[in-house]
Amino acid sequence: MILSGRMEKTMQFRTRWRVDNGLTASTFDAGKNGVQDILYLMASGKGRIVGAAAFIYNPSNATTSWGNWWGEGDEKIFVDRDTFPSFFGTGSEDYFNYSWSSSKIFSYSYCGQTRNDGPDNRGYVSNYRWHIADDIPFMDKIAFYMELGHHGTVPDFSYGRIVYFYALAEALDNYSKITASEIISLPYKKWEPVAYLGSAGFRYIQAEKLIAAEPSVKIEKGKLWAAESIVMWMPVKNGARLIFNLPSDSTVEKAKIGLTLAHNPEGGEISASVNGKSVKFDGNETVNTYEPFQTKLVNHFSREVFLKKGDNEITIQSVSGPGKKSVSILYG
Repeated sequence: MILSGRMEKTMQFRTRWRVDNGLTASTFDAGKNGVQDILYLMASGKGRIVGAAAFIYNPSNATTSWGNWWGEGDEKIFVDRDTFPSFFGTGSEDYFNYSWSSSKIFSYSYCGQTRNDGPDNRGYVSNYRWHIADDIPFMDKIAFYMELGHHGTVPDFSYGRIVYFYALAEALDNYSKITASEIISLPYKKWEPVAYLGSAGFRYIQAEKLIAAEPSVKIEKGKLWAAESIVMWMPVKNGARLIFNLPSDSTVEKAKIGLTLAHNPEGGEISASVNGKSVKFDGNETVNTYEPFQTKLVNHFSREVFLKKGDNEITIQSVSGPGKKSVSILYG
């Protein structure tokens, strides 16, 4: 890049990576120990920011976005002699160009979410944004912060980030040598789902406790799954069924049922019924568990259904032939 009017001066492309491990993410209501500013870049000299990315480990035990969302904080970018930031955003999700706390995997020319383990916004998450048509020039200095604001109090939170920018050779920035302690492999903590905010009042039941022995089913172990276990189902044909018995203590109980399903490259399409009656999840007759690029946990919710006292038969049916379909949690 040639700086206008200074043909002898060429800007250098730089990337700066930083990480903070062992943070405690917190809410805006937690006073001085609540929301904190995460430093992305501090530099002096002439240059322009052209992109940024975030790499999050969010070990929340909440299971819905309203509860485990980590990106309530705003970007604050001070340019040159600013006493108030030139850029003061409305949330990390807006900075990364998507609507509130999306858990979807997506990739566009200038923004994307390349990983989101789920359910909703928990686990490992990666976001990026390119400033191409809207690069941020600075003539003297720049300071780029992103607030970390969470829906809950979450210890052992990690926040890695990269900033991409051009600068003249003599420009200085807050580069520091990467240390061994910063590139450790983060252990995926064992987690148990908790009812909180959007999931307040939920009753959680692990699917593996509700199902009888079945040749097409195995219990798979892994850190991604709640309680480190998941029912992994490989239907042998289109129309194959998997039955769970969901207990209820009430004579007549009106409830919404949630299925947290693993979506993966081998996933297929399923339908569901309760006590023999077809039930829509997310307003649809079927749920597609195919995810081409990774394995992740995704919530699906029914309309209100009536449960009888005792066992209620939850039937999952394959409607797309052989393929892995998996159930982690049933809750209502």
